[in-house]
Amino acid sequence: MEGKSTFKNFGEAIKNNTVEMVSKTNSGTSSLLKYSLVAIGAAVIIGGGYFGYKALSSKSNVSSVPSEFKGALTISEYGALDKTGSQTVKLFGKISSLSSGDSYFMLESEGSSMYVYYDNMTGSDGNKLSSVSMEGFANDDYVIITGQASKEGYSFFLNKIEKTTEADINNYINSKKPSLAMTILDYPRNVKHGCSTITMSVKLRNDGIVPVEYSKMYAKNIQPQYMIYYSVAGKDWYSFNFAGETNVQGYLGFKDFGTINPGEEKIVSFGGGGNVIQALDRAMSEAEGKPHSVSTAGNENMLISYEQGSATAGAKTVYFKFAVAKSGYMGVAYDPSFRSESNKITINLENPECDLTDILETKYIGEE
Repeated sequence: MEGKSTFKNFGEAIKNNTVEMVSKTNSGTSSLLKYSLVAIGAAVIIGGGYFGYKALSSKSNVSSVPSEFKGALTISEYGALDKTGSQTVKLFGKISSLSSGDSYFMLESEGSSMYVYYDNMTGSDGNKLSSVSMEGFANDDYVIITGQASKEGYSFFLNKIEKTTEADINNYINSKKPSLAMTILDYPRNVKHGCSTITMSVKLRNDGIVPVEYSKMYAKNIQPQYMIYYSVAGKDWYSFNFAGETNVQGYLGFKDFGTINPGEEKIVSFGGGGNVIQALDRAMSEAEGKPHSVSTAGNENMLISYEQGSATAGAKTVYFKFAVAKSGYMGVAYDPSFRSESNKITINLENPECDLTDILETKYIGEE
């Protein structure tokens, strides 16, 4: 007897980090397909436009950055370094917790902080490092520092320190932020049901002064600084972090767009999920000689997942939009200061329920 199943509400499923389609069969329960996703939660948003934030221009407004900042890292970027304990690193931020009698101060930047030692320092090779005078420096001073990372990464040994201004630091931070104009070009105006496959064509144009790199927005091993988010029906903002899993039916997220240099634009594909998979067994045949149908399983697309919460009868009008924002923990856009936003599109979802008779992909038992 053929088994049929659908995902539970997709908004619940993604919290488990791995979503697995499971179908009931006459011989028990079998795993049909597995998707690896990033767990995401509710975003913090502020009052403003339809999507809960004030729309910002994607045009760059960055003044000339002082040469002293060349190569400087944010504290978050420093934290992601593969540290050897010997490389020289340049950082910037504001001094705090500087006190006579101590051998360290705290460096603060963009909500992060770290210990910086200027006296009684021992390098990774076991040799004592020269002390650096903090005369003329005080708490709340903005500085650029150069020094050596400790092997464990929790400490920083100072070699050089110089003053800068809050304005120059903010300007440098802004220069490192992506400025990506997004336009949704092609998309399905009507979607038949909650498991229909959704794909879109999106134009991405770099209006900033730094390259926009897919590998940094969708990093494998570190939390990226900025990501592309999307919102369905004006609800929370979500982003998927993929590492090459976009060559499957019903994929989720942007396909790898490589690097988009300043002034360059690319047209890329975005997948919104949705699939109905039929599993057949060639070793068993139906009466008419066709392979035996073992099971059919549905993967809900993002329209039903976020717009409905649960399947209800009747067509639904769904609004959809992209934005670039500073990323938060596990892909949640905690920072309401969105860098840019796309045009808003409207999609008609004809049937929020999953139609398991609309087979979109066929897999054969025991075959790749």
